This record gives sequence, C-alpha cells and structure tokens, in this order.
Amino acid sequence: MSGYCESYIFRRIPLRLIPDSHTKNSRTVVIIPAAEEEQLLLPLQSLLDNRDFEGPVDCIVLINEPENATQDVRNLNLAAYKKACTFSEEYSDRSIRFHIVYVRKIPVKLAGVGLARKIAMDEACSILEDRSGGMELPICSLDADCEVSPNYLCTIQGLFTRQNRMDLLNMYFEHRWSSPQEREAILQYELHLRYYIQMQRKVGLPFAYHTVGSSFAVRKGAYRRMGGMNTRKAGEDFYFIHKFTKRNSVAETSKAIVFPAARPSLRTPFGTGRAVSQIMSGGGVFLTYHPECFKILKQFIARIPDFWRWPDVQTTIDGLSPVLKNYLDSKNFAQVLTRLKSNSTNPLTFSKALFQWFDAFRLVKFLHYARDHGYPTIEVSEAIQLSGLCEGLPENSSASALLGCLRQKDRNSSYNGLNVMQALWEGR
Repeated sequence: MSGYCESYIFRRIPLRLIPDSHTKNSRTVVIIPAAEEEQLLLPLQSLLDNRDFEGPVDCIVLINEPENATQDVRNLNLAAYKKACTFSEEYSDRSIRFHIVYVRKIPVKLAGVGLARKIAMDEACSILEDRSGGMELPICSLDADCEVSPNYLCTIQGLFTRQNRMDLLNMYFEHRWSSPQEREAILQYELHLRYYIQMQRKVGLPFAYHTVGSSFAVRKGAYRRMGGMNTRKAGEDFYFIHKFTKRNSVAETSKAIVFPAARPSLRTPFGTGRAVSQIMSGGGVFLTYHPECFKILKQFIARIPDFWRWPDVQTTIDGLSPVLKNYLDSKNFAQVLTRLKSNSTNPLTFSKALFQWFDAFRLVKFLHYARDHGYPTIEVSEAIQLSGLCEGLPENSSASALLGCLRQKDRNSSYNGLNVMQALWEGR
C-alpha cells in the first residue's frame, strides 16, 4: 500500500488523520512538522536513502498553517504540499510509506511547532496502537530542514529492541549550512549548545542531555504514559525530553546522525533559527553563561551528601557561594531540603528527589540569576577557553577548532544521568 495525502481545516480534523489501511504492520513512525518549507523533499529523500531497517516505516509530514497566514505563506505551503504528495505517490513502497497531511486555519493562539509535533506524534501512536508489541516501537521526531544518515532507521530500531530501560533516545546532530554567513553564525550557536551540555556533565548534573526536537525518538508506550507532546510555540522539545531525564530513561547514540539546517528564522521566539538570525544581524557574536556559574554549581553538587547527613540544614546552605545561597534562599530551599529529607528513605532516593526539584528548568533560572548578579554572559569562544573543556587546543583557537573539539566529546560520550548520581555517593 502506498502513502496517503489529505488536507484538513483545523476544526474538522478527524480522530485519525490517516486510514488504517495505509499503515498496516508499521514498525516505526517518523514525524516531520513543516511550515513555510521550500525544501521539504530533502528529509524525505534522506529517509528513502536509508538501508537495512525493518519495514514498513511510516513517515507523517504535517504541514501546518495558522488562520492568519498571508497569501504568500499559503502559496508556499500549498506548493510544498503538492510536491510532497507527488513524491509520496512516486516513492512510497512497502519499506517506507509517506503520508502528507496539510492542516489549515489553525487558531493563532494555538498554532506553532508544539501543536504540529503533537498532532503528528499522536497520530503515530494511533498507527502503532494495534500493532503487536506496538507499545515498544519507536516514534522518531524530525524537522523539515533535516537530513539523516543512511543508518538512521536501523540504528534506532536496533537500540529500542536491545535497551529495554530506554524510553527516549537522543541522536547525535551536526548543523549544515549553505552560505559563509550561516556557517559563522551556526558555529557560534552550536558551540553554545555543546558547551552548555558539556559544562553540566563536567560538574556532575544528572540531566545533561541535548534537547533538540529534530533528533530524538521515543517509545510509543512511554509517549502515552508521559502525557504526549505539549503544544508550546517554542521549547516544546526541552520540556518533553526533560520529562524523561527525570525518570532516568534517556539514552544517546552517535551512530545515527541528524543534520539540521542552519537557517535564519523569526517564526519562533527562541531556538536555532532565531539565534542564527540574531548572530547574523549582531556582528557574528553569541554570548553564553560564564563558566564560573558552573563551578559554583559543582560546589552545590559536592555538598549534596552533606545535605543528607547533617541535621543542621541551614549550616550546609550558608557555606555555599553567596550568589547561589541568595538564589536558593529566594526559593525557600531550607524548607524544601527539610521536606525532601523527611520523604526519602536513603541517599539515592534523596538525591533523585533533589534533582526533581533542581531540574533543568531551575538550572536555567539560576544561570539567569547569576548572570544578573555578578556573572555576566561572555562570548562563547572565550567561555570555552576559560572552561578547560578543550585543554589540548592552543589559546585563541578558531571557533571551528573549538567546535571540532566539542563535537568529538559528544561523539565519544558515555554519559548516563543515573550513573552520575550513584557516583556522587560512591565518591567517584
């Protein structure tokens, strides 16, 4: 059975977007939200070039459009829809079936990448619902500006089959560019992304995973259990992925690779497109958090065993860096700590509970507080030089050299959040 194409007005979307007859025996579903996309065929062709995977695989392309879209945007989306439908008719086969869905007239207050990703991922769940073992099968999240490595599908399927405790898989990514200006901008932004994660790992935070919406896959049953995708207009990937980091059910691989584009865009309030636009218009510089902020957090993490052992909660807090102590005081940390201790039966459950409270979102809040109270942001290349992450490189190394260093660290990483917490108590 070949793929399927259909256009819907938002208020008339059926419970099932794609008829069951077009998705029988699916082994994996890939979802791709798209809007104002001129090169939508790139990820489709990239998937078609995959080899040695278990089929059939279903790919849902969800072109989404707000009710206030301009005529130019409508024309662009319609052209993409027609091209994708032609591609689907020509190339859908028993291995990969392409389903192109065009959802129009979405209310402005709802429209955005979060809603589009949710609609597509919910449909993916329905496709796998009646499949024998469907609870364990993967849903892959891509974006319309991405290409993937030829082993993308087989790597994902193999890891979900072998790693029973893994609910969400993060894939290695490298941005690609189409102009010198994009290259300079994305070097800065990708440096920031990798520096931010590597510094978390260096100081011992247990939730230090990339949160890129185009490079993760999730087990269908876990997607259901965790309440599905949210509908945020930006940052939907951050909030979704960190649901799983709190459960220590995230793994990562550098064997399957995603190649997102480094295009400027102002469609979302933050993210890659917005950052590239700002860097290109702001002189080619990107500011990031000062490495001293992470050193302060390392002191906090080292104090966690004392939080558990010492009866005097306030004494352990008073010994922290003033900027961190002031931040924690503003969040009533002494009371939080007392409550967490009373509800924990052993050191490991206590540390898990503590990082449920001091989670990835609160980390960002602290870094912003520190930025405003004595630790201003600095250029990302300078931050990396000061951090010691790339000690083998000479001073004043180029952004390209620094990125090569951090990419190598990510490729070679064996990071596991649960192991990080256990090591804290074992003194490793």
